[in-house]
Amino acid sequence: MSKESKHFNCPICLLIYTIPRLFLPPVRMNIQKFFGSSFFAGLLIGVLATASAADMLGSTVFPDVQQGAYFDAPIGRLYSEGIIKGAGDGRFHPADFVTRADVAVMLDRALFGGGTTASSVSRRSSSSRTSSSSSTSSSISSVANVGEAGAFRFSVDKVSFPEGASNVSLSVQRYGGAKGNALVTYKTANGTAESGKRYNEATGQVAFGDGQTSKVVSLTLVNNLIADPNQTFTVTLSEPTGGAVIGTPSVVTITVLDNDGGGGNSTNSSSSSSAASGSAGSSAAGGNITLSAWAYALDEGGGSLPVTVLRKGSSSSAVTVGYSTTQGTATAGINYTETNGTLSFAAGETSKSFSIPFINNNTIEGNKNFTLKLASVTGGASLDTPNSVQVTVVDDEAIASGTGTVLFSSDTYTHSQSAGGSALVTVYRRGGYGGTVTVTYATSDSTAIANADYTSTSGTLTFAPGESNKTFSVPIIAGKFVGSKRINLTLGTITGPAILGSQPTAALNIQGQ
Repeated sequence: MSKESKHFNCPICLLIYTIPRLFLPPVRMNIQKFFGSSFFAGLLIGVLATASAADMLGSTVFPDVQQGAYFDAPIGRLYSEGIIKGAGDGRFHPADFVTRADVAVMLDRALFGGGTTASSVSRRSSSSRTSSSSSTSSSISSVANVGEAGAFRFSVDKVSFPEGASNVSLSVQRYGGAKGNALVTYKTANGTAESGKRYNEATGQVAFGDGQTSKVVSLTLVNNLIADPNQTFTVTLSEPTGGAVIGTPSVVTITVLDNDGGGGNSTNSSSSSSAASGSAGSSAAGGNITLSAWAYALDEGGGSLPVTVLRKGSSSSAVTVGYSTTQGTATAGINYTETNGTLSFAAGETSKSFSIPFINNNTIEGNKNFTLKLASVTGGASLDTPNSVQVTVVDDEAIASGTGTVLFSSDTYTHSQSAGGSALVTVYRRGGYGGTVTVTYATSDSTAIANADYTSTSGTLTFAPGESNKTFSVPIIAGKFVGSKRINLTLGTITGPAILGSQPTAALNIQGQ
């Protein structure tokens, strides 16, 4: 040990002093000065302060963080503490360079709570910067007097997640004091995103023991394989106990980033449409042309995706229909082969098929999506829904696929009783798409009564290889009543390489007057 280094009694200071001298030659004094500066000291203190963060993985939040990578756990811990957020596209971009400005922002979040306005900065006095991080954090709170039990807040007020992240986490902080046991309640609320469609509703309490200052709330997003706009919902903290209060921010707005092409197909899994399909009652002379499923998916190593096109109604004449693919997050020539052409239905023919080749690129990049469309029908035929859907190229390097699951797309569907018609119910196939799978479905009475409020319905859905979304309809009997009535929905016997998923039952609510 050098004479200079003997003057350090603090082990952290000694570490800061010694590291650049062990690994850097004397000529690189500019880098040495950086490592020996208060800037680097703050960075080290910030890292040490977050060492007890909740154990979550960056790969559960960001689709471009490789599961098991050396940076997977650190990214997850720093994210759970609100120190890093990722890019605006919902990804982390782990290979990108970090500027000094980026580091400053991360340190600000770690040490002072992340206030970025001039007013919030001006409130940080020099004395507050030398006190504990829990007390300095109160400088951005709207709570006038935080007692020894502290205050609760989220680490951020806005955050974005890709819907494919599935399970995500939020950091709840207790600051300004942490004496005694305390609870705080959290609850989700719809914004433009609806529970059951883009995320699963959640409510509960977070328990803090004496001295505890950070906890994690876990939420579940819904990866619906349907192109929707990016949508938001909120989570709110309320009802603190143990003498604690609510701080700021007490509400976090979560943006669910669509990973299916973003708004191309507005299919709604809990449709209140008066008809299950536009084909009902159609009188097109050449019939109604549709795709066989509302969405498709296949492992990238699965070869080619088979697609079936159906003709419903009249088939007395010869007709044609065009089909084509359009890039989304998936790139033609890298993830799949661009495909287009024309199908010809002779008189009497009701089904045609073609295939879309997938490309196995041996790269971990997450699921990718493109759009498949029908167009340009001839012979007196008309297009019916679905005719524009999303196709998902499932990344087999990142996701182990085999036996899939079959489940309802939502735990609750709604339909207006005054509208009559039929309620549309969507069933998902997830996690494995290679092989034909069938599943039975049935309705049963709850508060709604068959033949009085609705027509009892049962049947079997068949998922061909690559088909991921199927629907069935429940006829509703028009009438008048106050309130709502419930129909039970149940999935039953499965054949093929799949099992029942996490949502094998659901409710269909008939809304009255």
